[in-house]
Amino acid sequence: MKSFYFRSLLAVVLTCLSAQMQAQDSLFISMKNGELYVFPNELVTEQQETSSLLIITTEDEWQHRFDKSSIASMGTEAPSDLPTFTSFKINNKYNDQVFTDVIADLSSGKDIKMQIGAIGRWLTPSFNTQPATAGVYVDAVQQTSKESRLNFANPVTYTVARDNSYVFTRVLVSPEEISDDAEYTSTKVELTADMISTNAPSNHGEDPVNMLDGDINTFFHSTWGDGPYEKLPLDEHPYLDFALPEALHHIQFSYTLRSNSSDYYIEDLLLQASNDGVTWKNIREFTLTEDNLPTSAAGTFISPIINLGQDYLYLRLEMVKGHHKNYLVLSEFSLYKVEYTGNGGIISPAEYKYEYRPYGREYPVNIEWLTDKATRVPRIDINIENGAMVSSKDYYLNAEIIIDGAGVFPSMTDSVQIKGRGNTSWDDYPYAKNPYRLKFVDKVKPFGLTKGRNWVLLANKQYNSMMANAVGMKIACVAGTPGANHIVPVDLYMNGSYRGSYMFTEKVGLANNSVDLDDESTAALLELDTYYDETYKFRSAHYNLPVNIKEPDFTDPEITITQSQIQTDWRRVEYALKNNLSISSIVDLDYLARFFMVNELIMNYEIMHPKSTFLYKEVVGDANDPFIFGPIWDLDWAFGYENNRTYFEFNPKTDYWTSMNMEATQFIKDLRTVDKKLDKAYYRVWRDFMKNGLDEVLDYCIDYYKYAKPSFEMNAYIWGEGSGYEKTANNAQTWLKTRAEYIFSNLTPYEFDDDPIEDGIEDIPAANTTFRATLVDVYDVRGICVKRGVSIENMRDGLAPGVYVVNGKKIMVK
Repeated sequence: MKSFYFRSLLAVVLTCLSAQMQAQDSLFISMKNGELYVFPNELVTEQQETSSLLIITTEDEWQHRFDKSSIASMGTEAPSDLPTFTSFKINNKYNDQVFTDVIADLSSGKDIKMQIGAIGRWLTPSFNTQPATAGVYVDAVQQTSKESRLNFANPVTYTVARDNSYVFTRVLVSPEEISDDAEYTSTKVELTADMISTNAPSNHGEDPVNMLDGDINTFFHSTWGDGPYEKLPLDEHPYLDFALPEALHHIQFSYTLRSNSSDYYIEDLLLQASNDGVTWKNIREFTLTEDNLPTSAAGTFISPIINLGQDYLYLRLEMVKGHHKNYLVLSEFSLYKVEYTGNGGIISPAEYKYEYRPYGREYPVNIEWLTDKATRVPRIDINIENGAMVSSKDYYLNAEIIIDGAGVFPSMTDSVQIKGRGNTSWDDYPYAKNPYRLKFVDKVKPFGLTKGRNWVLLANKQYNSMMANAVGMKIACVAGTPGANHIVPVDLYMNGSYRGSYMFTEKVGLANNSVDLDDESTAALLELDTYYDETYKFRSAHYNLPVNIKEPDFTDPEITITQSQIQTDWRRVEYALKNNLSISSIVDLDYLARFFMVNELIMNYEIMHPKSTFLYKEVVGDANDPFIFGPIWDLDWAFGYENNRTYFEFNPKTDYWTSMNMEATQFIKDLRTVDKKLDKAYYRVWRDFMKNGLDEVLDYCIDYYKYAKPSFEMNAYIWGEGSGYEKTANNAQTWLKTRAEYIFSNLTPYEFDDDPIEDGIEDIPAANTTFRATLVDVYDVRGICVKRGVSIENMRDGLAPGVYVVNGKKIMVK
């Protein structure tokens, strides 16, 4: 029998493996010292008392012992003073892919539902609590407003926790595995009308009970026409909820469409499950193309066997997309309980662990992603004066621009000027698929982006390049490089004619929608580029680099700096490199580390040509003002394309620093290695990216592809390029993950002064104390797991002396 003895300072280990269970129908034990312990009844197997002890036995033979003299009260009433959220917001400032702030309606006091237009599903919320000191957790991991970032592809449950309050919880560690040839029995679940509810009831007697009568000539029809119920808005999804007569783990279901019409079929169906009818978990999505959902009158769909992952008491079928408006119409529905016979073909059963987590008020956050409902990307119409076409990079044409945000981004209409841009991507033939530069009279916010006058339309002309800049710029945003660009896929029409799939993005420059500075009059933006085609330029003294002065324009009377001052400042950088001196006072090492991190990860050799290598200095002539490398630009030759003219296929375990020899290779190598402080900064940037950024980037590859797919395929009709990008997106995920792990594993690890060595696990009982240890994983400083699923009391056993990471905290083994 395992036991756990409670003291005034309880050891609580916080992990992040599963959503916290609801503390419903629970036993609440309040201690005289202010602590509260919550035990869900479903986990309690026995309750005993001795003259001095209260003993609660729970699943997995846990035994929880309380000194009765320390108990203030015990009962089934939950505390009435649970802390709350007073605000919950998705702020554009902390979410690079969200261009319109979204504020949650907290009036319901519990569920948070938000609609967000964004490509990518990772968010950093801003929130406040009452009291202000309340802890906020997701899966027992403490969250920080404006900092903590999570994947919201599925509902996320926040716990606003009471101090010193804990709920005993069962956590799924790994789901059961079932062999493909498993034998099973399938038993129909007897559903009745009172078990079914909907958010879209009928005004005309076409109720859910009609799905149970065995007659395909009767049907359920979600709200339509006049009557007591208002029809759902087109952007709301109708659903059917089923309160089950018993908890189910494995299920199968079928439905039949309306028999006298072929208009009312389902194109996208989401199955969810719950144990309280309030907090829902996404189980599986069924689509027209991938699951062959029926489209004909009286067509029937029979689902595969579905493993819900655990026992559930409620099911929900939500029609994410219907063929005719948002009407959900079914003539029959059946649900089956699936049980595996004998060994059941179960390779391994589900594995759970038990632990204490913070207890408080729970807020399920459900994000409705507008991109999921979109059938196309935004459309840009550019109608040029007199029907002209763009045939030059040298002069602008006047035009009208109309942006249709396609239900995801804001729309706008304005006057604009347009001309050609680019080097190898530009073609003088005006009907080629050319890139363009756009200039507005006043600063505007197309697609909700930061206000600016100058914008760019990228053409993605190279074969299979239609995701390269999007993925690369996302990495630049996640890595925190300066002035990182945002990418919006669009379908471009000029003078009413379709021109193809493009990317809309900011033009690199000293402007608030790119490099945003307090005072541009003293600043300079440089580009190292072999085209060497700017009005103001110079060859550097030591490395003979082609330095183009993109800004300022020295004819501007407000500009107070000179080209000579810029050259002097740049000579200080090269002098330090040539003489092996520290560059920490003349180059911002943190931004340089981020700049190098992105280029090494995506294998972008353009900076070694050099081409499209931007850097800037805010106060030219000031020896204390450093050069800053960025923004990152032009990634068409990255991701292995430079090596073998394919994307995401060249060997991801290629050493970036030795595999190419170009005009600026030595300069780039010297810049990377001259200062040991940069090496330490580089490791920190990579450590943070592996912990907080890589998963977001990998998810983005698929999210971007799914959203842009209709545009890619339409592009293929006229340009022959745009098909087969599902493979590209999947290759991108695999290639980037392999490459990131390869690079990080070969870096020199460092410790940091602001990362104190500490257990993070307070008041751990001594080794001879009987208790059930929570299992943890132990990582070395490179992020490699060296022990998995070991107890806290044994986690140091067998480890070599050094620094390790447990639950996000460093421990020292001596």
